[in-house]
Amino acid sequence: MRAYQFAEQAHTGQRRASGEPYITHCVAVASILAEMRVPPAVVIAGLLHDTVEDTNRTLADIRREFGDEVSSPGRWRHQTDQPCRASNAGDQHLEEKR
Repeated sequence: MRAYQFAEQAHTGQRRASGEPYITHCVAVASILAEMRVPPAVVIAGLLHDTVEDTNRTLADIRREFGDEVSSPGRWRHQTDQPCRASNAGDQHLEEKR
């Protein structure tokens, strides 16, 4: 619940191209991971996976809130040194990465 609240707050105002709140994508990723029966830290990392890339939250924020197990570098390999930010208008970051 705490990880959901963290992600929801971080993604406030962001929307997918469909118009849905961006958090729906994060929840979908976490749900898939939970169905795969991965460890809880991996499910939490899935829920938070776009937080570092698309919001002003940092990996240090995640480490402070959820510990090293969730914030370990191996769980965040897709993150870039200079991430592109999602716009509040939609999935801009997805288009820029194609």
